[in-house]
Amino acid sequence: MPGKHYLLLLACSLLLFGCRDFALTDIPEQTQGLAPVYLPLDWQDVKTEPEKTISTPVQVIRREGYLFVLDDRKGIHIIDHTQTDLLNKIGFLKVPGCKKMALHGAYLYVNNFQDLLIFEIGSGAVFTLKKRLDNAFEMDFDSNFPSHHRGFFECVDDERGPVIDWEDALLVSPECWR
Repeated sequence: MPGKHYLLLLACSLLLFGCRDFALTDIPEQTQGLAPVYLPLDWQDVKTEPEKTISTPVQVIRREGYLFVLDDRKGIHIIDHTQTDLLNKIGFLKVPGCKKMALHGAYLYVNNFQDLLIFEIGSGAVFTLKKRLDNAFEMDFDSNFPSHHRGFFECVDDERGPVIDWEDALLVSPECWR
């Protein structure tokens, strides 16, 4: 039965070889990977702006002839729908980091990253910020690498603030990988 011993020796050596940690020696000059998205410095800057193009709609609420369209992490588009055959964009409520909104009576509730904002909606869909509840939601700002990704990514620069997301990017001589 010497053949079984050789087979066992081969299996053990393959197992040990497979556990070896290889260093990356061939770093490409350019490659696709992920780049961190940092918490913007103006994340609490909530204001009404002129109408904009909708890029990533995630939620729509209708109230008294107006549509409120939540654009993922950007804000809320305000659309006049008082005439059923006509949609007229009338403004944009900039709310960085917004992902959900809810309506109750004359009040709109929306997140601003970890804070909860409560707006009173006046006639003509005029928004007035009534209250900010600080740290109403849990936010995971401890993300030094993209846990869902295997490959190259841009190293986190702690001086730029907390990482809130990761996005596809063209990386130049990346120094981080996993």
